[in-house]
Amino acid sequence: MYYAMKPKKHARIGMFHLEEAVLDVLLAARNKGECIGVAEISKRSGIYRSLENENSALNDSIVRGLLIKLICEDRIEECKKPNNQRGWQITEREFLDRRDEIEE
Repeated sequence: MYYAMKPKKHARIGMFHLEEAVLDVLLAARNKGECIGVAEISKRSGIYRSLENENSALNDSIVRGLLIKLICEDRIEECKKPNNQRGWQITEREFLDRRDEIEE
């Protein structure tokens, strides 16, 4: 008997893994004292980035969507990069939650 998951279940699983990739990148950045932008998150996570048009706003659209969701969940927050551009970091609560998971 063939069992197939429904598309929505695939999407939920995929979203979970994409969110975790972004949060892992932001955790590593925090451990280095970095505040990083959307393009850098895309690059470090390996989430879609077009090689053809380096300056296209669509290059980072998946990460931008994930960041909006994570902001609404109070898991990440804005920070200022050294050049005064917008960057992102995990919240203190998210940092502590992730640290607790590692120690268990």
